Amino acid sequence: MIASDLARAAILASVPIAAGLHHLVLGQLYVVAFLLGVFTVFFDVGYLALLPSLLTRPELMNGNQLMQAAHSTADLAGPGLGGLLIQVAGAARAVSVDAVSYLISAAMLLWIRTGDAAPAPREATPMLAEIAEGLRWVFSHPLLRSQLLGLTLGGFGFFMAIPQVLVFAYGSLRLSPGLVGGLFVLEGAAGLVGLWASPWVTARLGLGRTMWTTQVGMGVAIMVIPLATLGPPVPVLAAALLLSGFTALIQDVNQVTLRQSLTPLRLQGRMNAIFRLFFWGSWPLASIFGGALASAIGPRNDILAGGALTIVAALVIALSPIGRIAAHPSHEAG
Repeated sequence: MIASDLARAAILASVPIAAGLHHLVLGQLYVVAFLLGVFTVFFDVGYLALLPSLLTRPELMNGNQLMQAAHSTADLAGPGLGGLLIQVAGAARAVSVDAVSYLISAAMLLWIRTGDAAPAPREATPMLAEIAEGLRWVFSHPLLRSQLLGLTLGGFGFFMAIPQVLVFAYGSLRLSPGLVGGLFVLEGAAGLVGLWASPWVTARLGLGRTMWTTQVGMGVAIMVIPLATLGPPVPVLAAALLLSGFTALIQDVNQVTLRQSLTPLRLQGRMNAIFRLFFWGSWPLASIFGGALASAIGPRNDILAGGALTIVAALVIALSPIGRIAAHPSHEAG
């Protein structure tokens, strides 16, 4: 994680340096974006694997709540602060501030002391053998397997619909970029409320029911968006995004906690990498498919199709072993 932070700081620092020397070209920005993505994957898989070694299983839910709250707060504040920095100091200098933020992150990580919680050293094994072991663990475990399938299917529906929401908002509803941006900020704020309410919701519904009902909520939220053409568009979009943000964060904190609770420490990295591969890997495929579908049937119908697929994913979750579990495992995975 520290190496990834230092690498990202150096990669970003190359942008203002090249701009100052008047040698910044589009090709460099493509390389910077690609490398940032690579090291961000390393970092994210690392932090998801590290957290269970620092906390007991009963503490994981609260730990993931705090991590998600930090992410959501950064998502809310980051774009606005970035725009302000660009306006005040210029784009290149704004990127240099971002580079410094990674250095601060690396310094904070140096303070972490894992002590006895760190996994015991083990003999190095071939990468392909480790990947195969991780795949066997995820796909042989009924809860992890059904969780992965449900999330990937739901993510595909979500990712095929969301890009078309902007096309629909600008093209069909004629909303301004500032107004649309404000509505998405509202979605982020609803996510913070969802994080706060997550333990209460999960305790009352049970874990399995929480997982599939929040999936239904996300699907319904997507399918409500096209209804903005039938009534006042801003209130309809606001209601849809409020529901989406609230339910998505409740499900997210629960699904991360569940898979961490079920997986031994030595397999945490591989398990999280597999989930990232399937879930985030569906994003570009879903976006391409959604764009092609929208070209054929229109953005409105594409959004409806994506929402329907998201609800189908809820049915997969409800009928799977996850739909029948009451609470997060509290034992320490071996």
